[in-house]
Amino acid sequence: NFYKNYTEIGKKKNKKETEISLVNQRKTVSSHDLRKESIINSIIKNNNDLYLSKESTKRTSKESESKDLYNFLSEINLQKYTNKLYKNGFDDINLIINQTKSGVAISYKNLYDIGIKNIGDCSKILLRIEEKAGLFPFALNKEKIYFNSKRNSDFLYKILSEIKMEKFVNNFIDNGFSSPELLFILMLTRQPINQEILCIIGIDKIGYQMRVLNKIRAEAELFIRKWK
Repeated sequence: NFYKNYTEIGKKKNKKETEISLVNQRKTVSSHDLRKESIINSIIKNNNDLYLSKESTKRTSKESESKDLYNFLSEINLQKYTNKLYKNGFDDINLIINQTKSGVAISYKNLYDIGIKNIGDCSKILLRIEEKAGLFPFALNKEKIYFNSKRNSDFLYKILSEIKMEKFVNNFIDNGFSSPELLFILMLTRQPINQEILCIIGIDKIGYQMRVLNKIRAEAELFIRKWK
């Protein structure tokens, strides 16, 4: 009986020790899992923070670019085209200006294709870009060049009437060319007024186009001499 009791006590003791060992192992495993989970959560948090930081930087950069573009267009009262330009990839006005310096300029067709159908407004944007790029040897009078006035419209009528083309005055005015000074200055740019542009504004006869272009060139030469 003594031996039997001793054996039973031994078995119970071993069982208890085994249970304690298993509990300790579970605690160790659980602790390891917690540490592992903590490390994973920390990595995820760091990645999320990095992503949010990058997104915040992108947003800040885009907001800055959009503001620069808006300010640029506001200088010539054409801020209404900010979204059209921005959504079509012309979002960095400083880059556009630098590209123009190197000879890779946006064109009338580019602006027309993205929805700026007023060809006079296209010309003002392109002219302002060239001006900002430093491609003019003298400063332009923004009031005369970029903004319309009745006086300038009357002058446009006068010079067109001299070649019996006064019937096209409204073609110019309706397409943003009420300032003859703008027409004259454009003849100095890398993208001057040409027959294609005259056709777009409704002067479709080749003979009329040539007559108008010759008059604009002649008046432009006189204007530039006085300007300088």
